[in-house]
Amino acid sequence: MMPPKQIKLMFLFLAFIAMQATAPAQPKPELESQLTLANQYEKLKDFEQALSIYNNVYLKNPADEPAFDGIKRCLSRLKRYDEAIQLIKSRLKQKYSIRDHTDLGTFYFDKGDEREAQRIWKGVIQQNAKDAFAYRAVANAMVASKLFAEAIDVFKLARENVKSSEDFMLELAHLYTIQSDFQHAVREYLSYLKQNPKQYSYVERAILGFTDDSDVVETCLDEINKQLSRESEDTNLRQLLAGIYMKLERFDDALREYKRMDDVQRGNEAKTNHGRNLMAFGNRALQDGAYSHAHQAFSIILEKYPDSRYK
Repeated sequence: MMPPKQIKLMFLFLAFIAMQATAPAQPKPELESQLTLANQYEKLKDFEQALSIYNNVYLKNPADEPAFDGIKRCLSRLKRYDEAIQLIKSRLKQKYSIRDHTDLGTFYFDKGDEREAQRIWKGVIQQNAKDAFAYRAVANAMVASKLFAEAIDVFKLARENVKSSEDFMLELAHLYTIQSDFQHAVREYLSYLKQNPKQYSYVERAILGFTDDSDVVETCLDEINKQLSRESEDTNLRQLLAGIYMKLERFDDALREYKRMDDVQRGNEAKTNHGRNLMAFGNRALQDGAYSHAHQAFSIILEKYPDSRYK
């Protein structure tokens, strides 16, 4: 059985990747009330009644995607996999759909036929080799089936075949986290940060979360330092490093990084802003009771930045 933390991470990943999909068309107004009722029965776990209503809506309007999705969900919960497989096959004869084809693989997997599921998922990717959504749909299905390593392989393949500004970095970071492969997770987050510097807070929360585990701290520090060896003036990386040091109460190391941040930024800022990072460190050190380190930071500002508004 999966640990609770891993289960939580899996559901967070599924929620994340689902947002990449295009929202379905809205149902016809006259059928909305029936869909709402069916959804309520689903929430009450009365899947037979919900299925009956969804079927009724679908018969009236075979193009109704919410109804069709509802039928698939209910058949899944009722473990009526053969019915679901026949339903999807019938629909696929009318029109090709990446989602439906991927779901077909999922029902085969749930039925116990993993070989057929893998064959179908592989086919989805082969038929849509340049479509990012196809890779995400297949990886999503694999994650739901707890095939995490296979999902990682799908995104690696997508990175090779699909031109993307972000190269599936967050998806891979989430999956590596689920797998407790923090080294690769940190690498993906750092790559994402490089392309999306405005997402610093998001990346910082993710990486600082890893440091709750003492066994993972050095992995995080090593990966950030490796990146800094190639990009020594990247202040986002230094701020990440300093943040970890502060969390570990390694104030000497944190002060060193804040000093370097000020040195790097000094040429691009007005003199009145010099020492801004040292001031931030000093205030944080005061809050943490590291009074001597706070005193060091404030003393550097007074001595080194006479025109600073922070002196």
